[in-house]
Amino acid sequence: RLLAWELAGQLREAAWQVALAEAGMAAQEAATHEARQALDRLTRLVTLGERPRADLVTLEGMLLELDIQLEVARAECHQALAVWRQLSRQSSPPEVKGELLATERPVEDHPQWAQARQGLERAKGERELGVLAAQGTPALGLVARQEQAPGSPTRDALALNLSLPLPWERHRQAAEASLRYAETEASVRLARLTRALEIQRQQARLGLEAARTQASLLERRAQSAREELRLAGRRLEAGELDTLDYVNVMRKTFEAERAARLAELEVGRWIARFNQAQGVLP
Repeated sequence: RLLAWELAGQLREAAWQVALAEAGMAAQEAATHEARQALDRLTRLVTLGERPRADLVTLEGMLLELDIQLEVARAECHQALAVWRQLSRQSSPPEVKGELLATERPVEDHPQWAQARQGLERAKGERELGVLAAQGTPALGLVARQEQAPGSPTRDALALNLSLPLPWERHRQAAEASLRYAETEASVRLARLTRALEIQRQQARLGLEAARTQASLLERRAQSAREELRLAGRRLEAGELDTLDYVNVMRKTFEAERAARLAELEVGRWIARFNQAQGVLP
């Protein structure tokens, strides 16, 4: 159960990393495509003499930056896919589906905690057995023998041996000391693990709340930026806006839309992290 939980955590992170990388690449492709369309429109205006040649150079420079960023996004996507394939032993990319938020469970249900608890119980049992072995147990022995002196008849004899161990307290404490130390170590490990699991759960809970809030704010910013870009495009065609200003609006819009898309996926990843902290398998 513990191994399955650990593998599930690795696959969860790898799958969501692929999803985020693919979303970032898709957003970058959309931004590059839209920038090329804007470049085509501006080229026509320059050809008609309605816009200076310098404006075209400015937009071409932005398009070059977007192409570079797109190649970086593709490289990140390929790296994320390579990690996924190595962990999952599957050649196809993961089908990331949002998990349902699991209900909070007692820490005792966590597989890591269960393993540590078993270690403590095992240490207790070994200490108790070790103390009994150190005290010793009574032993009864029966020995048969024959005795024959020179010139005398043979005599058969039976010898009865009784061994009673003395319950020396010092001897028992010495034998128990190392075993009790092992039990204490197991108890400390369990306490530390309990504290660490509670911290992980709290971090996942707070991370999910922050991701939801951030996703909502970034979505509103993306909508506002898209409307600003639409109005800027009209002003550019009417000659009321400089091309450099339009490029800045376009760049801000692309960044806002990409951030909103990634923030939406981050909510799903934090749900998976929360479930993982609860010890729940997908």
